[in-house]
Amino acid sequence: MNPAFIADIRQKIAAIKEAYPEILEDVDLLQDMLEGSTGIDRLISAFVLEIKSAEGKAEGLQAVASKIADRARKSIDGAEKLRSALKAFMLEAGVKSMSGASISSGRAAVIWTDEDAVPDAFCKIVTTRKPDKAAAKTALENGIPVPGAALTNPEPVLRIM
Repeated sequence: MNPAFIADIRQKIAAIKEAYPEILEDVDLLQDMLEGSTGIDRLISAFVLEIKSAEGKAEGLQAVASKIADRARKSIDGAEKLRSALKAFMLEAGVKSMSGASISSGRAAVIWTDEDAVPDAFCKIVTTRKPDKAAAKTALENGIPVPGAALTNPEPVLRIM
């Protein structure tokens, strides 16, 4: 919006209201007088057009953002599939490190074989009883048996350098 155009219309409106104070009581006459003498209708139309344009741009940007987020999710999924395929290929070939990719030993993880058998010492108790994998893993790694839990074999991990 042109600030000078807006200032000019404001001056014209103020002059009309000052010259004809009785006009304030007749809304229809005031509107007709302002439209005919000030260009306020063009200003309001310009504002409406700008608002619709901004809202349209916002809707378009939201749609684009949604598509971009969807593409990002698909790219992440694709990268995970490629990572899995590369890891399988390198393991099959017996290659541990080459061309910016390496296979290293993973870490053992706790799997619950019987969650109800896990002692409370290895559970996080909030409002429900839930076995604590971190506590069970520490105990199992230190040779302390934990009923209902066992360590998995480490899964190879692919690192991209």
